[in-house]
Amino acid sequence: MTHGYVIYNGPSMLTGAPIVLIATMASRNSKTGDMVQTWIFDQAESPSDTNKKGNDTSICGDCPLRGVNGKDRGCYVNLYRGPNAIWKAWKDRKYDICPTMLVFKGRRAVRLGAYGDPAAVPIQIWRDMVAASPGWTAYTHQWETCDERFKEFCMASVETHEQYWRAKSMGWRTFRITQDPEDILSNEIWCPATPEGGNNRQCATCRACSGTRFKKIARNRDIVAMAHGIGAKYIKTKELV
Repeated sequence: MTHGYVIYNGPSMLTGAPIVLIATMASRNSKTGDMVQTWIFDQAESPSDTNKKGNDTSICGDCPLRGVNGKDRGCYVNLYRGPNAIWKAWKDRKYDICPTMLVFKGRRAVRLGAYGDPAAVPIQIWRDMVAASPGWTAYTHQWETCDERFKEFCMASVETHEQYWRAKSMGWRTFRITQDPEDILSNEIWCPATPEGGNNRQCATCRACSGTRFKKIARNRDIVAMAHGIGAKYIKTKELV
């Protein structure tokens, strides 16, 4: 098991239910590259069981990709692999309590929410983490309701043109998924870590998905990518555009 730390253990900012935030310090993910990965879990049950019972609002909020009680799930995260294993390792007390955010200083870039929505965790946790780390990527589906300060370091996750324009009117940079390879808006660029974007960068070095604070990295452009992952067939975008 990859070494990691427990960063936060307390109530969800979305529902109040007990959650835990874990950081694993290395990754072999070919798309993101070697980033610190952070995982948000409901404490009561494994991620797969939590999703099946519809109790994952504590960590995912109203994300439309959650599915309904484990069915028609559009999220790219395979709960039966990394998330379940990491949650079990936490239950088995295999992770230390993070002594200080300085453990992130000078290390790899951080992925905020490899599973779970960053808005579930107190914003100060993330602010301290990104202040110590050399870079990050982050996305939230709670952009309409969360603390607006999240837009400093999170992209608004959207699936339709209507959502895109609404998020833009609220001051967010966006990450949009589509099922149409011709569907790109004037201020969007294809994710450089995808075939449409040339497969010429990894998230660890690209860092275009860093909210508004470092918008110059992507010249203030928004990011679009083809729907991907094990649940892509359940994602509804085209008929909603």
